[in-house]
Amino acid sequence: SEKWPTLAQAVAGSAGGTAIDILPGHYEELECLILDKPFEIEGPADQSATICVEQGIVCASLASGPGTGVLALRNLTLRSAQANVLTVSGPCALEFCNISGSGVGVHVVACKADCNNSNSNSSNNNNSNNNSSNNNNNNYLPQLTHNVIHGCAAGLCLSGGIHVMLQGNRIQNNTTGVVIIGLELSEGESDGLESLSRNYLAGNTQSDIQLVSLRARRGHELQQVSAEAVLSISCFSQACCITAPTDLGALLLRVNGGRTCLVLGQDESDPRVTLTSLGTLPCRGSWRSEALPLLSKAGLAERRRDFTRLTAPGGAEALFVVGPEQAPPLAWHWGTGREGEKVVAAGDVNAAVTQLASADLAVWLEQALTGAGCSMVEGLADRSIALLGASEGINFALEHCLTPALLHPHFLLLVSPGGQTRVAWLFFATNESRPGELSRGSGHLVRVISEDLNCPNTRCEVEAGVWMEFAVEVTDEADMSQVIARSTGKLRRAVDELNWDLVLAAE
Repeated sequence: SEKWPTLAQAVAGSAGGTAIDILPGHYEELECLILDKPFEIEGPADQSATICVEQGIVCASLASGPGTGVLALRNLTLRSAQANVLTVSGPCALEFCNISGSGVGVHVVACKADCNNSNSNSSNNNNSNNNSSNNNNNNYLPQLTHNVIHGCAAGLCLSGGIHVMLQGNRIQNNTTGVVIIGLELSEGESDGLESLSRNYLAGNTQSDIQLVSLRARRGHELQQVSAEAVLSISCFSQACCITAPTDLGALLLRVNGGRTCLVLGQDESDPRVTLTSLGTLPCRGSWRSEALPLLSKAGLAERRRDFTRLTAPGGAEALFVVGPEQAPPLAWHWGTGREGEKVVAAGDVNAAVTQLASADLAVWLEQALTGAGCSMVEGLADRSIALLGASEGINFALEHCLTPALLHPHFLLLVSPGGQTRVAWLFFATNESRPGELSRGSGHLVRVISEDLNCPNTRCEVEAGVWMEFAVEVTDEADMSQVIARSTGKLRRAVDELNWDLVLAAE
């Protein structure tokens, strides 16, 4: 307007809480713009208002509270050829803006208030009584929504961790999409990068994400990745694994979308932090299955059908059982005599047949457990069936970027004299797009074993999935039946001694 011909003049002459509308087609060049009051600066919906700031825009509004408003920039085209386009410290809403420059697009600097309130919000995630408090805490965090950040050396730089709300941003065609400095992750699984998964990252020439000065926490112990070690995630839309040294050992970080799994090892030779040649599969590790579909009639029916086909009488020997009084692993099939063989010949796996197969397994489990003087926790047969088949194995393969076709899979059902009941898988793995027949010397043998399924706690926890340990070895064996045969002694000892690591041990 005539009264306020430039944004700089409007900001300088207005009190906090003022709404500043910028007209379509407005173009302005500034040396620097400091926004330390809760203005609402909004351009036209077509983003035709362009602000070029040589030394960038600094958003440093004080913490907002009830009735004080929030600093907001909307529908603007923002450019800088010399410095960071925007530097944000404190509460700020950046929405529907087009941002580009030669340096960093948006640099978010976490201040003490941001960190304290963000941590409080995180620690209260599961408490429904704290929803109002959490919403108030979010007022202290910068919020970036539906912006396009492109053509920068780094589209987004987050200093001090991820203390920012991100939603629907397109961070594309930069050298690096997002740089995170000082991110802290705890050992195990977490949603460490979940906020980034709600955004689109693509076309960034060097990497989508770089982690600088990553810190890994185990209990009260904090390990620092070497400052020289920059961990790069080339394509955030694909699962990947990264290894790096720390000041107390080595770590492996698996990233799949926003989910992260961090493992700390004794040193770089620790199999838990050593990757196989398959790329994203470590030599040793833990994995959690999907929630078992025990409460879903359709989901459970599908797992029962898979199990029925797997263990059909007259079919291949794919399931072996080891009970308290059985010396070698024995091949197990449901059904007996001509009745079962007729069903297989007809190829009719209906509800009645799957019920027969499930009942037969329940009978075997009950006999094995009662023979050892132990009881069977309700639902054990269905928990076992849910893990005895290809469904969870395919999930495992996809999680680790393997070909979702298990080669020569064999399954074990192990019952100890003390009543522990575990499921194990053995299969050959590959990441070839069209795996052919396995040739000798070219395979990776994967062994996986579940936690105890005959435990009252497991019965309650299956809605969150079942924890499984796995180990991988390079093998020149192409016949899984030979692997089973050579493992007879180890499996017997594993059951009798409760030494389940023997199931995972290499030959």
